[in-house]
Amino acid sequence: MASTVQQRLETIRKRNSKDPHAINKDLYRLLCRKDFLSACYQSIKSKAGNMTPGTDGITLDGYSEDVVNEVIGALKDQSWQFKPVRRKYIPKANGKLRPLGIPAPRDKIIQKGIERILSAIYEPTFSDNSHGFRTGRGCHSALRSVRSKWSGMKWVVEGDIEGCYDNVDHSILIGILRRKIQDERFINLIWKLLRAGVEEEGVLKSSTIGVVSPVLANIYLHDLDIFVEKLAQKYNYGKRADNKEYQSLRGKRDRLRFYRDANGKQIPRPKSEIPMQEVRRISKEMSKLPSKDPMDQNYKRLLYVRYADDWVIGITGSKAFANNIREEVRVFLLEHLKLNLSSDKTHISHLSSEGADFLGFKLKCGGAGTYSGRAVAKSKISNLGGSKRTVGWQPRLFVPMDKIIKRFSEKNFCTSNGFPTKKKGWIMYDDDVIIARYNSVLRGIRNYYAPADNLGTSMNRINFIVKYSCAHTLAAKHRSRISKQLRRKDHNSIKELLDGKSMGFPGSEGKRDFSRASLHFICIQNPRSFKQQMCYM
Repeated sequence: MASTVQQRLETIRKRNSKDPHAINKDLYRLLCRKDFLSACYQSIKSKAGNMTPGTDGITLDGYSEDVVNEVIGALKDQSWQFKPVRRKYIPKANGKLRPLGIPAPRDKIIQKGIERILSAIYEPTFSDNSHGFRTGRGCHSALRSVRSKWSGMKWVVEGDIEGCYDNVDHSILIGILRRKIQDERFINLIWKLLRAGVEEEGVLKSSTIGVVSPVLANIYLHDLDIFVEKLAQKYNYGKRADNKEYQSLRGKRDRLRFYRDANGKQIPRPKSEIPMQEVRRISKEMSKLPSKDPMDQNYKRLLYVRYADDWVIGITGSKAFANNIREEVRVFLLEHLKLNLSSDKTHISHLSSEGADFLGFKLKCGGAGTYSGRAVAKSKISNLGGSKRTVGWQPRLFVPMDKIIKRFSEKNFCTSNGFPTKKKGWIMYDDDVIIARYNSVLRGIRNYYAPADNLGTSMNRINFIVKYSCAHTLAAKHRSRISKQLRRKDHNSIKELLDGKSMGFPGSEGKRDFSRASLHFICIQNPRSFKQQMCYM
């Protein structure tokens, strides 16, 4: 992209960063620049799926200067019309179907330009609690936010907006855009995009599916972020009271280690006078108790995290308070954004006893009403390391093994009870291709679930399934015994499957440690990269 275009986008970003209410003009003129559209083409031309034809039957190849001039001419005289998006359905984990939109390739270039301009305007103003489809953010940044801030949460409201992309009210969306954009040609172009709709089995329907949909969804749901943050300011009050049992033990220990003189000054006792065995006993009891009262009725907190249309609200308070928050959010979505909460996915769970499902992880906070007394070697909250005592009220993330095994079973890696089987569809491939595909599955799972507290035990089970499924597949290909494949010594041996160099596991060569003691997160910039690694599942 030419430096002048880069400078213009950077200027837009800085202006909106300094002033969240800044008005943006002359955006359509920027979109009509040849160097800008060429840069948009360069950014999407190599992505998988972009050679798929849209409803017009045209692909992205054959892009030339004549095509650019034709597109720019249609934009300048405002005769450009978006083609309807071709819709396909792919299966979801719950048995339902997920809609997949395939825009016309040339429309993708214009949509990419719109997406870049809108991102420059709105990205600096988006809430820190929003993590979906944003540069430098992703699933792991959302999980890191939960782990670092949700200590002591009792309830969680799991929210899911029903058909978010398909049920966006176009008039409300355009009204939100007009708050910061004063360029009617640019607004009209977005109107054309929204009204182009989707074509499904020859029937034209209205939708916002396309390259620009994620940023439009974030702009639309930004009002929800602001609303929930205001709820937090309204209801958050109090400071956790001290735990009386903890403070009593602390007082006993201090009286054994110190005494006060006539002026009330605390003076250490000589070591020979301190009953060290009793001090150690009291310290051990203290390590099993929280310093603050987790059941303090005069303390309320509300925390919120959103990834795309999936969001969770952590609540410290009563269940009635959690129900009230859910109802307020439901009413706001219905009245202000014309959106409905999914009845089968939006519910309230107790974090200690039930846990919650969020972004493929099982989220829990402490044990079932008990203190674990387990210390961790490094802090999961900061990158500085060090020690941190925890007594069972820290958020914990778990790999949902039942769901992974179910997914493996659906893709013929194993039986329904987790016993490895051969993958018949891969038998025709060469040995190195088979092992590379199994490695891709392992790499995707390990990278994504790296933050989990039970990563070690879970990966043992997953490694077993993948390793022996690979052995079954190779044995079926060569019509040999499984034991023979396990004993192979060549470069395509099963041992290579679990070798860090072959798998490319981070940490296998000392670069980063993903053992259970490692408390760092990977921030996946683009969540689709995980889906690409998991494409064979």
